[in-house]
Amino acid sequence: MTDRPRVHRFQDPRSFLARASDYLRAEPVVTSVLATTAEKAARRPAELGPGTPQWWATVEVDGLIVGLAMRCAPWSPFPVYLSPMPEEAALALAEDLLVDVPVVIDVNGARPAADVVAGHLAEVTGRGVEEAMRLRLFELGELLDPPDPPGTWRLATRADQDLVADWLDRFHLEADAQAGRPPDPNPPHFAPGELEARLDEGLFGLWCDAAGQVVHLTGWNAAAQGVVRIGPVFTPAPQRGKGYAAAAVARASAAAVGAGHRAVLFTDQANPTSNALYVRLGYRALTDMVNLHLTGP
Repeated sequence: MTDRPRVHRFQDPRSFLARASDYLRAEPVVTSVLATTAEKAARRPAELGPGTPQWWATVEVDGLIVGLAMRCAPWSPFPVYLSPMPEEAALALAEDLLVDVPVVIDVNGARPAADVVAGHLAEVTGRGVEEAMRLRLFELGELLDPPDPPGTWRLATRADQDLVADWLDRFHLEADAQAGRPPDPNPPHFAPGELEARLDEGLFGLWCDAAGQVVHLTGWNAAAQGVVRIGPVFTPAPQRGKGYAAAAVARASAAAVGAGHRAVLFTDQANPTSNALYVRLGYRALTDMVNLHLTGP
């Protein structure tokens, strides 16, 4: 007899990784966000503010994992993120989330599981559901290396920290503007000390023009389960259309592949320019993702 799906939460990322390691290895691309977040927390615990939730979860049927979730974002309202999972598992996760304080009002992750979770939470709490952002997960096939524009590519260092921080803020604001969305009142941001750590680990690259001026930023995550996730990708408006983003993403992608990893990235489906760019570089769409927000009291 098959059991109903059961949700098991883990406060310790090392315990979660030990339990979920086989599942993460079997599905490394669609679980890359969960894997990189857990592995980073296991290596370097974040300095979380008061009331900030941090947990990972497996959803299991008869002792077999059928889906994963986490609530680890350091920004309010602390969205839940989930991997693909069957509808019955998504409903079990939604029931488990009803006990959370603060109440879960943002649900991010793979479709259709995210729609099921958000829909059930909204039904029980008397709220509505709005789509904050549609995303698409891409994986690199064969890299189609573009010609380099004038200038050079280098890793960002601590000396570039102020510029990188400013451009990361601008990335979210300008992505919303390009998509015709109102500015996100709670945009993603790093936990204290994380930007510095990422700079020390060499996880940001800069394109500099022929005069040495920094004209583009591309970031990426440390490899997890053999997958490197590229992003964010930001070019200030006056510098766009000159080939900097294509060259930088190609460099970051080639470095990932050269190290024996798979390269993936997320795109905002409301930005056709960036979606077309990644297709030209050899990226192929895998699955749709979404950020959902519960509205109402």
